[in-house]
Amino acid sequence: MGSSLEFRILDSGFKGIAFTEHGPYWRNVRKFCNQQLFNASKIESFAPSRKEVLTHFIESLKEATVAKEVVNISKKVGDLIEKMTLKMIFGPLKKYEEFNLKELIEEFTNLAGAFNLADFVPFLGAFDLQKMKDEEEWWHKVVLVVVVWWLWASKRGGMVEEKS
Repeated sequence: MGSSLEFRILDSGFKGIAFTEHGPYWRNVRKFCNQQLFNASKIESFAPSRKEVLTHFIESLKEATVAKEVVNISKKVGDLIEKMTLKMIFGPLKKYEEFNLKELIEEFTNLAGAFNLADFVPFLGAFDLQKMKDEEEWWHKVVLVVVVWWLWASKRGGMVEEKS
């Protein structure tokens, strides 16, 4: 795998789980993930959260049908996936909008899709012709703030659960 800017930002220079290079550390991380994070009981433990969000989604579709409103299904499904994912990651927090995570993810996706000359001609990365180092530093700070906020909220047991 290349050492592109986006992977360095997401994984703090390949020191985490997501984009670790192949080797003994990678094998240990993979084993840990399979045994502790992605086992059947962990996935099944999120079933009530997924069911709650899906039930709310179906009810909103029923209400729109009764009111004979036009519904943008793509947007509704996108919102469903967003709510379900955030609820599984952050738990029953009242507000996910504090950091506007959806907008941050969209912005990061745009950065990840941007052409980076240094990915194709590595020695040009030292010159930072596209001023990508500033972006990288900014994204490191954003990721750090979101992670610290998440840890703080988790330690407090989450905030007030959202009422439907």
